[in-house]
Amino acid sequence: MRELIESRLPAGSALRERLFLLDALYAELDARLGAFAAASPYRCPPGCGRCSAKFEPDVLPVEAVYIVLYAAAAGSPDVAGILAGELESRPADCCPLYRSAVEAHCPIYPARPLVCRLFGFSTVTDKRGDFVYTPCGRMEPAGRGGSLGEAGLRAWKLADLGLPEAALPPYMMEYSVRLTLVEPGGEARRAPLRIALRDAAGRIGLYGNLMRTAEKW
Repeated sequence: MRELIESRLPAGSALRERLFLLDALYAELDARLGAFAAASPYRCPPGCGRCSAKFEPDVLPVEAVYIVLYAAAAGSPDVAGILAGELESRPADCCPLYRSAVEAHCPIYPARPLVCRLFGFSTVTDKRGDFVYTPCGRMEPAGRGGSLGEAGLRAWKLADLGLPEAALPPYMMEYSVRLTLVEPGGEARRAPLRIALRDAAGRIGLYGNLMRTAEKW
């Protein structure tokens, strides 16, 4: 993504620097999620995708720009819909990018927002202030039948997971706060994904026009 960001946004622009920071934050988080996934017995059921079928995330403007850049470079057919504002007319009770026919049901999976990366694979604090892991109720412990929800399991203290410290799931609040630091003031402009993508497409178009003008100079 770094090379793509460099090619699409002018050097020195605030948006470009924020995208670099976001890309680095995602890379760090993905490494931690990968370590946890490798050590944890908890898995998403094959082909599930229910988390996006029934949920639309609110995202910061910089996250939406990141997605638009990725989708355009990947040749996603959703780009035309984003530019035309067609996502706004899709069902309101699910992610506007949900696609049942693609892997993970998400055509922009490598560029997915922070909340989508953390869902089912992160820790929160309970009412006593203890760190607990709260997986999705549809996740299945490896080697066992049935989902966690069917077994009545909801949360585990980190010590009960029996994992080394390097493989513990990341703390959701930590990464949420760090995301807001990537784009100061962005929290006030957080919006549903379909709205944020439309606005992001306009920003990318503006920067593209500026870069083409600069090349002529």
